[in-house]
Amino acid sequence: MKNQKFVGLLATAVFALATSSAATAANYIGISGAHADFYYDADLYGIGTASVVGDSISFALPSFYSATATSKTANDNASETLSDNFNKGLIAVAHTGYQLNASLTTSVTVEFINTGGRSNGMLQESYYVYEGGYYNGHVTRSSRLFIGSSANFYESFTSPGTVIKSSAPDTDFGSGLYSTLIVEDGFYYSAGLLGLGSASTSVTSVSYGFTALTIGTPPITPVPEPETYAMLLAGLGVLAAASRRRKQG
Repeated sequence: MKNQKFVGLLATAVFALATSSAATAANYIGISGAHADFYYDADLYGIGTASVVGDSISFALPSFYSATATSKTANDNASETLSDNFNKGLIAVAHTGYQLNASLTTSVTVEFINTGGRSNGMLQESYYVYEGGYYNGHVTRSSRLFIGSSANFYESFTSPGTVIKSSAPDTDFGSGLYSTLIVEDGFYYSAGLLGLGSASTSVTSVSYGFTALTIGTPPITPVPEPETYAMLLAGLGVLAAASRRRKQG
């Protein structure tokens, strides 16, 4: 009888563990680009939300990425703050004969809605890019290549309205060429309201652009912006002036 109880408890524990593992396991869906295959976690990005052009992939995100504040009286205030981490959410695997440059071009769209009262909303986005591997649903993640960000939005309302904002495509660079890259995106967003009504901040879409190069092609390195050149020249001028002063002294 004791053995039967032990077996029953063991079976219950194994079932609970299996259920827990299944609940947290990634649900990858594959889609092909021009020079790379993409695998995304449908539990994070949603099913049927992806579209690919060349080596760029975009997602119309599910509606649950929304912070909502609701107030029932004119004197109430309400707020909600959420954060989401897309752990191993997107994997890009280069086709045979190609490698992926350690760079990523991203864009994010957010929708702010206010139905009454005074409100404000905020969204911050940042992501990590890792070197990785992918085989038959199994993901391995190794060194982190760089950290990037493409969105930092804030909006306030004094009357009902809707505002949609999109970040301009922004490119961040690491170094080197890789067969597989893993992107882990993250969002921090909030909505606050003073007065009767509701306010919401929703992350509605996100896109990722990769650069695939034929094997043997040197990796792309970032070109400094004009402001960077100006700062460099100014710094050289300061060094030259300091050198002249030392010689005169």
